[in-house]
Amino acid sequence: MKSDKRVTAGINRIPQVRGEASFLDSLTNYFKYYNRRLLAASLVVVGLFWASWIASFLWGQATESQKNISSKNTFLTAVGNVKSAVISPDAVVLVYVVQEGTQEGLKARNLRSHTEFYLAPPELVEYKSLSISPDGKWVAYIKTEPNQDLGVSCRRPIQGGVEEVLSRSKRLSAVDFSYHSDNIAFIQQSLDRTETQLMIGTINGPFREVIKHKSPSFIGNGILSWSPDERLLACAIKEYDNNPYFRLAIVDIATGRENHIVQRLWSIIESVEWITDGSGLIVVATEPTSRFSQIWKIDYPTGNTSRITFSQSTHKGVSLVANSTGIVTVSSKAISNIWVAASGDLNKVRQVSADKYDGVDGLAWSSDNRLLFSSRAGGRDSIWITQSSLVNQSPLDISPEGGDSGEYHPSVSPDGGFLAYIVERQGGAYLWQSEISRRVIKRISDESLVFFPSFSADGKEVIYSVLRDGRRQIARISINGGIPVTIIEKQAWRPILSPDGSKIACNYWDEFVGVWKLAVFNYNGAGPLFTFEAPGGYNRTVKWMPDGNSLAYIVTHGGVSNIWVQKLDGSAPRPLTDFKKNLIFDFAWSRDGKSIAYAQGWYTSDVLLIQNFRNPGDQPSYLSKRSE
Repeated sequence: MKSDKRVTAGINRIPQVRGEASFLDSLTNYFKYYNRRLLAASLVVVGLFWASWIASFLWGQATESQKNISSKNTFLTAVGNVKSAVISPDAVVLVYVVQEGTQEGLKARNLRSHTEFYLAPPELVEYKSLSISPDGKWVAYIKTEPNQDLGVSCRRPIQGGVEEVLSRSKRLSAVDFSYHSDNIAFIQQSLDRTETQLMIGTINGPFREVIKHKSPSFIGNGILSWSPDERLLACAIKEYDNNPYFRLAIVDIATGRENHIVQRLWSIIESVEWITDGSGLIVVATEPTSRFSQIWKIDYPTGNTSRITFSQSTHKGVSLVANSTGIVTVSSKAISNIWVAASGDLNKVRQVSADKYDGVDGLAWSSDNRLLFSSRAGGRDSIWITQSSLVNQSPLDISPEGGDSGEYHPSVSPDGGFLAYIVERQGGAYLWQSEISRRVIKRISDESLVFFPSFSADGKEVIYSVLRDGRRQIARISINGGIPVTIIEKQAWRPILSPDGSKIACNYWDEFVGVWKLAVFNYNGAGPLFTFEAPGGYNRTVKWMPDGNSLAYIVTHGGVSNIWVQKLDGSAPRPLTDFKKNLIFDFAWSRDGKSIAYAQGWYTSDVLLIQNFRNPGDQPSYLSKRSE
C-alpha cells in the first residue's frame, strides 16, 4: 500500500481550485507527476530488471491513451486489485472494492483531503452494483456470498458508518438511486429463478413491479440506471429466442414499455449509466467478435452509437461525475506466464515463458513435444513455438498481409505438420491453416466469426466454434476448404475432440434450465451423450483427460483458479490442482499425456478516469483495421 500513501501525500501539491472540471484536471496533472516520481524511485530501488518492467507497464498506459485519441486517461489507483469503483457526483470521493485473496473489502478515498479508509474491512463476501446517491452521502450495493449472483441491497454513509439493509430480499442483483427523490430501483429474481422483476419504491418501501421477464428471457444481473428526469430506467434484456445476447432496454416507469433504442447486440453488458443531462448513456459492453469489453456512448433517443475506448484492456463498471465531465471505470489487463509440470506430479514444474501475456488465448502441443502458445511479446497477438526442450521460443511467420489485429487459438494436426488458428481482422475472426515448418498459409473457411479450432483424429478436418445469426454453433470443414457442415445445431461452444477422436466435449446451453453445462456429443453431433453442471459459462475452458474417460475444466473462486475433473460415469467432480493463488487462463496436455502446460497469472486492475469523451471523434487511421 506504499503507492497509495505516495498518492495521498502527493495530492497535497494539487492547487485547491473550484469546479469539477478544474479539480479533475488537477487530479490528472498530479497522477502524471506521481507516475514519473514512482518510475524514478523504482529505478533506484529495484534496478534495471524492474525498471524494464515498469517502463513496459507505463508504455501500455500510453498506448491506451493513444488509442483513445480524443479522451484523456488517468489511473486513480495503483494497487492492482480493484474489482469495481464509483465516484461521487462532485468528483471528491472515490469508493472502490478491493480483493484481498478470497475476501473483498470496501474502501473510500477522499481525493481532496487525501484520506483513505475502509468502509468495510475484507471479509468473505462480494460487493456488486455499486452506486452513490445524488447527494453524495451514501454508497449502495448488492452484498452476496462468494461466487453468487444474488444478494441483499445495502447502503453505508460514504464518510463511514453502520451498514443499513435496504431490502430483506436475498434475491437482488442491482440497485440504483433516483436523482431527485428518495426512490430506489432494483432487480429481483424469483425463488425458482424463472422470473426477473424490475422494482421501484422508496427507501423504506413499499415497492412495485415495473416489468417482469420469464425464462428463457430475463433482465440482466447488476445492470441498472435511473434517468435524470426519473421517468426511465436503463437495463439489459437477454432474450433466448435463438439469440443468446444482451440488448439495451429503456423502460418507461409509468407504462412499463420497453424501448430498444439500438439494434446492436452484445455478448455481455457490464454496466450502464445515464449522462446527467439525459442526452444519452455510457455503456460498458463486449461485442460478439471481441475478447475485450469497451466503453460506448449511446445517444438518446436516436440510438447513435460511438465507441470511446479502443484498448486491449477489459473494462468493468462505469460511474460519472456531475455534468458528465469524467468517467470512472476499472481497467484490467492479464499478466500471464506458461508453466509445464509432470502429469503425475504437479510439484515438478518449471516456467517456460516470461512475457506478460503468454498463453491467455491458447496453448497446444505438437507431436514432437514442442509447445505453441499465444503471446503479445512482439507488441501484437501472435503464435509462438518452443523447441522440444521448451526453450528458444520464436514467433511463427503465419500472419496474412493486410492487418495487425493478431493470430491466436492454435491447434496442431495429429502428425504435427500443420497448424489451424484464428486470424483477427477487420470485420471478424477467420479460420486459417499453415504448415509449421515453413510459411505456407491459406484461409480454409469463408465464415467470419470463427473461434477455437481443433483437428479431427485423421487430420483431414477442423472442427470449430462459429457465430451464425446470433447463435453459437459447432461446425467442421475440410482442411482443403469447401462447405462447412454444422455438427451441433443447438447452442454449443468451445469444442475439443477426445483423444480417440470419436467424441466432442463442449459447453452446451440447456434451454430448459437456462444454464451452460459441460456436454459430450458424438463426432457426428448426436447427443448430448452426457451433461454435467459446473461453474462457468459458455466460454469455460474444457479439455479431455489423457485417458479419454474424464473432462477437465477451470474453476475460479476468490481470484484463484484450479483444474477440476469430471468423470463421464457421473461421479462427483474432484480437484486436480490445489493452487492457493493466481488464475489459470488455459491448459493443455502433451500428446503422450506425460506433461501438462498451463498459462497462469493474474489481472492487474485499477481505477481509470476518462475525460473529454463527449465527442469521441474519428478513430485514428492505424486503428481502423482493428475488429476488437
